Amino acid sequence: MHTETTREALIRIITEQQIDTGNAKLRIGVIAKMAGITRQAFHRYYGDLKPYVLGEKPISTFFDDSSEGINSTHLLNAQKKIGELQSSLSKVEATHKKELQEFKDSCVTSLMKSDLALHDADNVRKRHAQQISHNEKLRQDLSTLKLALLHEQSRAATAEAELNNIQLNASRAQPTIRNLIVIDEFDLFNKKNIIEDESTFIQLKNKCAEKTINKINTIVDQNTSIVTLYIDRFISRFEKFADQYNQNDTSAAILVRFPIFDQYLIKSYLVQLDIRARVQIILPVCDVESIIKTQRAFFVRNVPHFELKNADDFGLQDISLKRCRTMGITAVLFNQISQGD
Repeated sequence: MHTETTREALIRIITEQQIDTGNAKLRIGVIAKMAGITRQAFHRYYGDLKPYVLGEKPISTFFDDSSEGINSTHLLNAQKKIGELQSSLSKVEATHKKELQEFKDSCVTSLMKSDLALHDADNVRKRHAQQISHNEKLRQDLSTLKLALLHEQSRAATAEAELNNIQLNASRAQPTIRNLIVIDEFDLFNKKNIIEDESTFIQLKNKCAEKTINKINTIVDQNTSIVTLYIDRFISRFEKFADQYNQNDTSAAILVRFPIFDQYLIKSYLVQLDIRARVQIILPVCDVESIIKTQRAFFVRNVPHFELKNADDFGLQDISLKRCRTMGITAVLFNQISQGD
């Protein structure tokens, strides 16, 4: 199971913003909102990241692993170079503005002095030509600095991509379970048309649940260490979760899609299990309504509205560890859903 934690999301957002702005002082409220948390939650749980948001510490110190040292140094150098270029750019623009104003003031003064107008006309023309030439050079220098700034930003983005690849390869290198059996017998969600009649739907769903229990009893043996029930609430893709599922040990295990949203029904089905292996429950959760709507719009098909309501109403209060222990469940895990899961 691989999902981005809130800390990882904050680090990624801070890194991107600092690269884009050149180590500028960022707003904590904006960063917290981009990560999907409140400003108070940021101060309470992630206060150690505040110096990076305010630009008081370089973002390279996020990556203290030796395998990422080159990329961290490169990011720091790129960030420093961007800052230097932005400073140079500001100085050139200030100089340009000052000299232009001085030229305007000189022209006005010359014109106001009527007794020197004819005498100074030639000098004014010469200075005007010189100023135009100088301004053109400043514009060229400004364009060169902007191109250099874009180049450094591109190099910083490339370094960040390389760093992300290192982290992705590291996560893929983690050991995965070798003997995993995945069971998904709820084929009524794969039908072409939505079953609108609630009574008919419940009958078909109960048959799928019984078929699931029978299949578990058929394939489970003494080598099976754990049976995991995934209470699918239609806010994520079970197939993707199964592909990324990683048990701590490497013994045989069974992962079951089990979209049942009534604790008494769950208990009645568990009674029918003829196994000695441990049973645990994984409950997907998401506090962001917009993510839930997006997930269901893209990944959920043929689920009637009353079933979605049952899934939404089934929450933490229905799956507490105290209640689960009375049903023979040894552990309850929560899978935080992000967009795209």
